[in-house]
Amino acid sequence: MNYDAQTANIVLLRSPVALLAEGFAGIGWGQFDLSNCHSAEEVDNCIEASGHGVGRSRNQLRRFAEIKQGDIIVVPAPARIFIGIATGKKRFCCDFPWGENQVGVDFFSDKDIGPLSIARSELMKNLQARLRIRLTVADLNYFREEILGWVEQMASNGSIVGYSALNEKKEALLESFKLSLLSNLRQGKHYLKAGGEGLEVLVKELLELEGYNAVIPSKNTYEAGIDVDIVAEYTGPFLTQKLLVQVKDHTGMTSAHGLEQLLRVPEKDDYNLCLISLGEFDQSVTEKAGKKGVTLMDGNAFVEWLSERVDELSPATQQKLGLVTTPSIIIE
Repeated sequence: MNYDAQTANIVLLRSPVALLAEGFAGIGWGQFDLSNCHSAEEVDNCIEASGHGVGRSRNQLRRFAEIKQGDIIVVPAPARIFIGIATGKKRFCCDFPWGENQVGVDFFSDKDIGPLSIARSELMKNLQARLRIRLTVADLNYFREEILGWVEQMASNGSIVGYSALNEKKEALLESFKLSLLSNLRQGKHYLKAGGEGLEVLVKELLELEGYNAVIPSKNTYEAGIDVDIVAEYTGPFLTQKLLVQVKDHTGMTSAHGLEQLLRVPEKDDYNLCLISLGEFDQSVTEKAGKKGVTLMDGNAFVEWLSERVDELSPATQQKLGLVTTPSIIIE
């Protein structure tokens, strides 16, 4: 694996983990084929030619297109991360939802257990926090020294192989937990307030854990036909972000109706619009959201977010979700 520690860009790609074994990392935006785009200008031309909008996601697509051979790629997964070196090869696979646009990556691996992983708990606090950012493509150069340290350690293998196998077992337990939690939420097997109100309060608490100042506006705040469940704002030293969030306590498919209710908000220009559902979104809703720059979070994505923050939820919220903490041994 060839890379230059001084010049390599370090990029987070929130890729489906299933792609790693094929030597690729992928992002979504299946309405665009970015396999022949290598610069911001080429991405802009591709977007304009397609007639689709991307809202605030344009910079993420540009960053993906600019990945070059020798760049360091970090792929977050539940409870762990994977690191590899970009080969520069790109491809488009329309039959791989949420990972259609792909870049070749040589992930650090062991012949017996496959791609090596690092537990998130082993990372420094600031990097752990950055990995929780709700972006599919993000710049991690600020954490260069720490990440290069892991690259050097993985390149020499050593004790990290054993840790990687342990992390894989942890992830299997976490995946089982997430499936059970999503099932319970969809079936109403919890003590959150009924009628969707309890889910709104849970999302508000999660946003506050992310550093947002969040409020649930009264139902008569907006005109008829407009539905906003949460208004949130984050102000940091380098970033101010405002969110208008709608939450759907659904079990099946979530239609475009919720999307339309958000898009009717008159002052939405200064806000990022987000639609969260315990259910799923079909392709038509996903495409419409992409054109209008609305962020969608389905049940699986929501439970992943929830699982990342579950230990920080208030004891009352944990109890309402039916969560308990018991020690487990995963070394056999």
